[in-house]
Amino acid sequence: MKKDAFLQLPKDEKILNKVTIIPLGRTKEAFNFQPFIESYKHVVTPKISKESFGLFSVSTFYRNGITDNEFQVTIVLPAGSAADAKTNYDEVQRFKKFVTPSIRRLQKQTGLVTMSINPLMKKRTGYITAVDESVELDAGFAAGYPKVIKLSFTFSVDELYEATRNRTGGTRNRAAKSDKKPKKKTSKTIAARAAEKKAAKAVGLPSTENELLSSFGINLKPEE
Repeated sequence: MKKDAFLQLPKDEKILNKVTIIPLGRTKEAFNFQPFIESYKHVVTPKISKESFGLFSVSTFYRNGITDNEFQVTIVLPAGSAADAKTNYDEVQRFKKFVTPSIRRLQKQTGLVTMSINPLMKKRTGYITAVDESVELDAGFAAGYPKVIKLSFTFSVDELYEATRNRTGGTRNRAAKSDKKPKKKTSKTIAARAAEKKAAKAVGLPSTENELLSSFGINLKPEE
C-alpha cells in the first residue's frame, strides 16, 4: 500500500466480521470493531488428572473441574480515510485504557465483559487477559494517525460466572412460580370432607373436635 493511499474495498464487498465487547452492565461503553480477522484461536483445556496406583502403577484418568475456554484473536483495523484512522486509533486507546483501569475505576468495575465475534463466536462472558497493539508502518499515516492497526487480545471465559448466572435465572423462575396465589377451595374438597364425616359416623368415630372431646368426658361450654 502506498503511504498516500487508503484501503478501498470493491463496491460489492463488505467487511462482515464484527467484534463486540461490552463491559458488564455498561452497554454505552461497548467496543464495536468491524475488522479483518487475521487469526482466531480457540483453546479448550479440559481439567483431566492422571493417577497411578497398585503394584504395577496402573494409570487412570478422571475429570476434576470445569473445562477452561480461551480465545486468542488478532484483528486488523484499516482506515478508509483520515477520519477512519483517527477513529480506529482512539477506539484502540480506549480499549487499552479499559483493561488497565485506574484505582478509582478498579473499585467500581470488575473488568468482566461479554464478547462475541460474528460469525465465529457466540456471546460469552469473561475477562480480557492480554492486549497487544502494533502499527503497520509501511501503510503510512493520515493526519498523524496510523492507517492500519493490528490488535491482538486474549479472552478467557469465566465458566463459574456463566454457570452461576444460569442457575440464578432458574431460581428466579421457580420463585416467580411460587409467588402465585393459592387456588381457592373447590367444591370437590368440600365434598371430600363431607364424605369423611359420613364415613366416620358410619363406624362410630367422632367426626368433629367437640365430639372427640365428649368421648373423653370433656364438655366445652360457651362463656356467659
